[in-house]
Amino acid sequence: MIKRGLFILTVIMVVAGILSFAGTYIVDIKAFIESAVIRYETDFTVDTTLERWNLMLDSPLLMGRLWELYKFTPAYKVSLKDSDLYIVDPTGIKGYLFEIKSGTYDRIFYGRGTMKNWYIPFSLRGKALFLLHHTYSHNGVSVNLRIYGDKGDNVVMDLMLKAMSPILRRYINRRVMSNLSNLKIIIEDIEQNPEKISRSLHGQFLDDFSRLTSISVSKFTP
Repeated sequence: MIKRGLFILTVIMVVAGILSFAGTYIVDIKAFIESAVIRYETDFTVDTTLERWNLMLDSPLLMGRLWELYKFTPAYKVSLKDSDLYIVDPTGIKGYLFEIKSGTYDRIFYGRGTMKNWYIPFSLRGKALFLLHHTYSHNGVSVNLRIYGDKGDNVVMDLMLKAMSPILRRYINRRVMSNLSNLKIIIEDIEQNPEKISRSLHGQFLDDFSRLTSISVSKFTP
């Protein structure tokens, strides 16, 4: 049983934003970032409203379905597994993704899973934080993305991850740029030709898409 004093301290830290829940996990965000062995950061702009961008982030199952409809690669599969968001990347990545902070201008996602590609001769278990900061801009929404990969489970794995971090950063950058290019195609159709998409959706996906396209706030209004 958790001692009462420890429980109260945990509640205070969660409210203060020092710790965040991820499913059944508690993530010490500051400590995670400080100990990360893989670090990646990039900035980009998406031509949509901040309200719609946030709705996209709130609708991972819908966005996964749109990815399938457009037949983009990798052919991600996004689903719920035991009520948690589960993502499978056919190139060798699979795992759970939890949103641990949600705000108008900031999101933090925590992921845990495994990775095994042709250039990695073993299966890597890992955890990562994805930090998004988004603001209005004259071109739509300006987004800053930061990714932090956790240290290994043991000394050997930690050393291997550190040695491979330049390769992994290049891999992350290629994937982010490719995914972003495809995402912008989806966003352009959402903004300019939503009927093209809605004709291919049914049930809950169609309801979620209707809510997404009902937002009409100007993208240039702070």
